[in-house]
Amino acid sequence: MQPDTPPPMNFQELCAGVALPENLTVELAALLEEKSRSKEVGEGPRIAAIDTFLADEFAWARGATSQRAAPSENLRTQADTLFRSIVKPANDSDA
Repeated sequence: MQPDTPPPMNFQELCAGVALPENLTVELAALLEEKSRSKEVGEGPRIAAIDTFLADEFAWARGATSQRAAPSENLRTQADTLFRSIVKPANDSDA
């Protein structure tokens, strides 16, 4: 613990770029205020708004990743064809 060292990220700036539910924003602000006055030792009670938000985000992520299309069996061939179509014109101009 290094109380005189700034945190590795500015959490307030990070949150400013995201539309979060108001109840979550209030709870996060309260938690950050409490953390700024403490030495971050021990544990506190769980915060329902944060737990719910994280559970919902993880559920969304699981659903989003499970809906991805399976990679094509000839993906390597497609990638090779794309690469050659990009590289060949560059080499043709050198000839």
